[in-house]
Amino acid sequence: MSANNPHFGHVDDAAYKIPDLIKQLGDVSFSVQLDQDRIDMVDAIAQHAHNVQELLLDGLQSIGHLMSLAGCGDFEVESLHVTQLGVLVKHLANEANFLRATHGDMRHILSEQAALKDSKDAVRRRAPNKNAAEGRA
Repeated sequence: MSANNPHFGHVDDAAYKIPDLIKQLGDVSFSVQLDQDRIDMVDAIAQHAHNVQELLLDGLQSIGHLMSLAGCGDFEVESLHVTQLGVLVKHLANEANFLRATHGDMRHILSEQAALKDSKDAVRRRAPNKNAAEGRA
């Protein structure tokens, strides 16, 4: 759905785009059908969260790889740099957890919206056609 989604843009600025979209989305009730624009917002938030989460995890893996190489090499890494990297990794992990939760929440909203739409469509199919009933009378 994201390819034609007007809210899924600025991929490089996803960390800034997510809070903005959440503010625009406002309160969401699982029992009320969202319009297509709000469904697109939810989908964009979920995609941004997923993409940033993947980038963070890939970056953390690379940092770990470089740190392990530095520890095995013939050169020294100052403790200040190791401390700063530790703080960075800690905060990135917190951000990744936030993104994981956001992605899951948005996907849940999308699945609830799809189920709500399906149930409304089923009710419409079961309802007698008013025009057909009037034509027989």
